[in-house]
Amino acid sequence: MEAQVSLDLKGSTAIVTGAGNGLGLAIARRFVAGGAKVLLVDQDQVVRSRIGTDNLPSQSAFALVKDLADDDSAAVVFDAARKTLVR
Repeated sequence: MEAQVSLDLKGSTAIVTGAGNGLGLAIARRFVAGGAKVLLVDQDQVVRSRIGTDNLPSQSAFALVKDLADDDSAAVVFDAARKTLVR
């Protein structure tokens, strides 16, 4: 029996890496379901196809394709988060 935990994340923002599939995608879905705005980051283009589907409405979830091994990755991710999540 799996316990369901309700998250109240209204007004919160999150960056989820590895969000194209698997655990990262599941975490992003839970955060959005809890009311957070979420930036999904993955090196695979599939992350873009998740927005508007997979319980990730485009007003709450945003995608960024970025390889976090790149030297500029932190700056790029935080700049994208500031532009998409902070309004």
